[in-house]
Amino acid sequence: LDKKISFNKGETVRIPLFSGVIPIYQEYFWSGGKVENRYYLNNTLSEPLPNGIIECYRGNKWVGEDNLKYTPKGDESSTIVSYAYDVKVESKTISEEHTYSKDTYTKQMTIENFKNVSITIKIEQLLPYKANLLSSTPTANLEGKTLSWKADVDANGSFVITYTYEVVRY
Repeated sequence: LDKKISFNKGETVRIPLFSGVIPIYQEYFWSGGKVENRYYLNNTLSEPLPNGIIECYRGNKWVGEDNLKYTPKGDESSTIVSYAYDVKVESKTISEEHTYSKDTYTKQMTIENFKNVSITIKIEQLLPYKANLLSSTPTANLEGKTLSWKADVDANGSFVITYTYEVVRY
């Protein structure tokens, strides 16, 4: 620290370790439950960001806080600032077919944006064990058993994702 700090017994103070400006970007995210309002921080500072509580403000207005994990310099970290109550995702099974050797399911997710501005949301879903993706509209990114989509949803609009998978039974 570059200056002397004193405080009274029982008093809580905040002591900045260092300061700087780091780039962030915001993303809406859903994998079940509530839509998360996530922020990604790219640590371009010369010091690592320590574990601790991060408070987020929009202008002078407090919008949320989360626990930030240790982030080495040059690395990226994410934090969930709040939930987006004006963005809803409904997931349902619209068809299932069962045969002797396999089960086939078609799922549909409807994203509703009640905001007056358009948004981009990342959606993730896990395929069950021994499942194979048959189709997806729009096309899903498949990494292991994780399906993901980035959907642009107009202001006060909706967006539908449909996918079909089969589970092979032996």
